[in-house]
Amino acid sequence: MGVGTWGYVGMDEKQRDRQRATRTPWWAAPSANTLDVATATFPALLAERLDEIGIDFAVMYGSSALVYPLISDDQTRQKACRAMNRYAAEAFAKSLFFGGVTDRFPGLRIGLLEGGVHWGVGLYGDLLSRWEKRNAKAVNTYDPKRLDAQLFQELEAKYGGVLTKRAGGTGSGPIVSPTDNRANRWAADGPHDDFAALTINGPEDVRDRFVPNFFFGCEADDPMTASAFDQDRIPLGAQLSAMFSSDIGHWDVPDMTDVLEEAYGNVEKGWLDTSQFRDFVFGNVLRFYTDTNPEFFRGTAVEAAVESAIEANRADSETMGSRA
Repeated sequence: MGVGTWGYVGMDEKQRDRQRATRTPWWAAPSANTLDVATATFPALLAERLDEIGIDFAVMYGSSALVYPLISDDQTRQKACRAMNRYAAEAFAKSLFFGGVTDRFPGLRIGLLEGGVHWGVGLYGDLLSRWEKRNAKAVNTYDPKRLDAQLFQELEAKYGGVLTKRAGGTGSGPIVSPTDNRANRWAADGPHDDFAALTINGPEDVRDRFVPNFFFGCEADDPMTASAFDQDRIPLGAQLSAMFSSDIGHWDVPDMTDVLEEAYGNVEKGWLDTSQFRDFVFGNVLRFYTDTNPEFFRGTAVEAAVESAIEANRADSETMGSRA
């Protein structure tokens, strides 16, 4: 259960410094709870205990990437780590957005596990702010050629003081005189349209190419899950798709049977209402899997509930369409 420590512990201080070694995960499993350790190890046992845990249906994602750096064979280790790093880079939400992936594939659903949703709320706000301040038109505000060199020099003469002296002359700063052409050289590096890969005509387009596509896995003890549902504070009244997930088998879940109760604490504390909690543990999960594959839950314990929910959603959409 001390996975990952042997390499680090086996080095002396000089070896650690030379190899820039870090202490990898240690004591990472709830060893005192042998039943849960076995449950995380054997899928058949997990399936048998799902009712006890309070979960109707589970989709499992392993943690194999954590051990890639410990592979002893150099060639295999390097290839495995490189493959994982490339995957992580390509899957990163901002890269997918600016790369125009969600614009080209609006039906694509992307799940991001274990990190919670609070950072997604921040990222969504940052994307909107970036578009408002650095879209193809607004970015010209930062064109170096627009700096008034004469005015800058006058202000430098009045306020430069010790900074000008330290620079060794009367002209310090990005433009030292009206005849300096460095601004033109810097300006030649732009402008660039950060949003060139997308079709963005307004802030609503930023929202529509982020909010429907990204889903965020939140663990039971995450106190920030409710931030996804805060439409009064999230720009344009958006609501992000937080999904219930759990790190069962790891140190932060000492007892698997407590995770659902712990997640429900969001309701007991008044952070979520029951409808939002249902979206968290069911509705958003349903959309994540069935938007691209309506048959995903066919033959599972939740098949009937899923079909009923899909039908209800379809009826609501038709009603809204007729009103429009």
